Amino acid sequence: MPLYEYTCNKCDTDFELMVGLNNTKPIKCSSCGSKKVSKKFSSCVFKLIGKGFYANDYANKGKERKRKTGK
Repeated sequence: MPLYEYTCNKCDTDFELMVGLNNTKPIKCSSCGSKKVSKKFSSCVFKLIGKGFYANDYANKGKERKRKTGK
């Protein structure tokens, strides 16, 4: 489930909430319980840790082709 950030329009509290894509319930403020909230636009965090796709596969494709053809 994605994690969204919201701001309450009544008490000006910022809070995070995991909301499913099929959620039909209104979002309520975690402080005052108001249903008047606005979704915030925030940057997502993406971090590659350890040996992953880029280090193992993509980065070495060009080098492997050169070795195989002898160039």
